[in-house]
Amino acid sequence: MTTRYTMVPARRTHVGLIILLVVCAVAALGFYQGWFTVTENRELNNKVDVNLRVDTNKIKNDVRTATDKTSRRHRSCPIKSNKKQKTSRGVSRTSNRRHPTRA
Repeated sequence: MTTRYTMVPARRTHVGLIILLVVCAVAALGFYQGWFTVTENRELNNKVDVNLRVDTNKIKNDVRTATDKTSRRHRSCPIKSNKKQKTSRGVSRTSNRRHPTRA
Protein backbone atom coordinates (compact mmCIF):
# COMPACT_ATOMS: atom_id res chain seq x y z
CA MET A 1 0.00 0.00 0.00
CA THR A 2 1.42 3.38 -0.98
CA THR A 3 0.45 6.72 0.44
CA ARG A 4 0.75 10.02 -1.34
CA TYR A 5 1.56 13.17 0.53
CA THR A 6 0.83 16.52 -0.99
CA MET A 7 2.79 19.60 -0.08
CA VAL A 8 0.61 22.41 1.19
CA PRO A 9 2.24 25.85 0.93
CA ALA A 10 2.57 27.53 4.32
CA ARG A 11 0.81 30.84 4.82
CA ARG A 12 3.22 33.71 4.89
CA THR A 13 2.76 35.92 7.87
CA HIS A 14 3.37 39.61 7.59
CA VAL A 15 5.24 40.15 10.82
CA GLY A 16 6.50 43.58 9.79
CA LEU A 17 2.96 44.77 9.09
CA ILE A 18 1.73 43.47 12.45
CA ILE A 19 4.57 45.24 14.28
CA LEU A 20 3.82 48.47 12.39
CA LEU A 21 0.13 48.26 13.33
CA VAL A 22 0.98 47.69 17.01
CA VAL A 23 3.36 50.68 17.02
CA CYS A 24 0.71 52.88 15.36
CA ALA A 25 -1.91 51.75 17.88
CA VAL A 26 0.37 52.52 20.83
CA ALA A 27 1.23 55.93 19.35
CA ALA A 28 -2.43 56.76 18.79
CA LEU A 29 -3.31 55.68 22.32
CA GLY A 30 -0.39 57.69 23.69
CA PHE A 31 -1.44 60.88 21.94
CA TYR A 32 -5.06 60.35 22.99
CA GLN A 33 -4.09 59.78 26.64
CA GLY A 34 -1.70 62.74 26.64
CA TRP A 35 1.46 60.66 27.06
CA PHE A 36 3.11 62.28 24.03
CA THR A 37 3.07 65.94 22.95
CA VAL A 38 4.60 67.54 19.89
CA THR A 39 5.67 71.19 19.91
CA GLU A 40 7.32 73.36 17.30
CA ASN A 41 9.42 76.51 17.46
CA ARG A 42 9.78 78.71 14.38
CA GLU A 43 12.76 81.00 14.01
CA LEU A 44 13.14 84.09 11.85
CA ASN A 45 15.49 82.37 9.39
CA ASN A 46 12.79 79.80 8.37
CA LYS A 47 14.06 77.04 10.64
CA VAL A 48 11.57 74.92 12.52
CA ASP A 49 12.43 72.90 15.62
CA VAL A 50 10.01 70.05 16.30
CA ASN A 51 10.08 68.46 19.76
CA LEU A 52 8.47 65.27 21.00
CA ARG A 53 7.90 65.14 24.74
CA VAL A 54 7.06 61.91 26.59
CA ASP A 55 5.37 62.25 29.98
CA THR A 56 6.64 59.14 31.77
CA ASN A 57 4.94 60.05 35.06
CA LYS A 58 1.54 60.11 33.34
CA ILE A 59 2.25 56.75 31.71
CA LYS A 60 3.22 55.21 35.08
CA ASN A 61 0.10 56.63 36.76
CA ASP A 62 -2.18 55.36 33.99
CA VAL A 63 -0.61 51.89 34.13
CA ARG A 64 -0.96 51.81 37.93
CA THR A 65 -4.61 52.93 37.69
CA ALA A 66 -5.39 50.28 35.06
CA THR A 67 -3.77 47.49 37.07
CA ASP A 68 -5.61 48.60 40.22
CA LYS A 69 -8.95 48.60 38.41
CA THR A 70 -8.38 45.17 36.87
CA SER A 71 -7.20 43.66 40.15
CA ARG A 72 -10.26 45.07 41.96
CA ARG A 73 -12.52 43.70 39.25
CA HIS A 74 -10.77 40.33 39.46
CA ARG A 75 -11.28 40.18 43.24
CA SER A 76 -14.99 40.93 42.94
CA CYS A 77 -15.55 38.39 40.16
CA PRO A 78 -18.47 36.06 40.99
CA ILE A 79 -16.78 32.98 39.49
CA LYS A 80 -15.87 30.42 42.12
CA SER A 81 -12.24 29.79 42.92
CA ASN A 82 -10.36 26.53 42.51
CA LYS A 83 -10.79 25.58 46.17
CA LYS A 84 -11.23 21.90 46.79
CA GLN A 85 -14.57 20.85 48.20
CA LYS A 86 -15.68 17.56 49.72
CA THR A 87 -18.56 15.88 47.97
CA SER A 88 -21.19 13.74 49.62
CA ARG A 89 -19.11 10.66 48.78
CA GLY A 90 -16.04 12.11 50.50
CA VAL A 91 -14.14 12.63 47.25
CA SER A 92 -12.50 16.02 46.85
CA ARG A 93 -12.71 17.86 43.56
CA THR A 94 -12.31 21.39 42.31
CA SER A 95 -15.45 23.46 42.42
CA ASN A 96 -15.28 25.11 38.99
CA ARG A 97 -14.89 21.93 36.94
CA ARG A 98 -17.88 20.05 35.67
CA HIS A 99 -17.62 16.32 35.98
CA PRO A 100 -20.01 14.06 34.14
CA THR A 101 -22.36 12.26 36.46
CA ARG A 102 -21.84 8.53 36.53
CA ALA A 103 -24.74 6.13 36.68
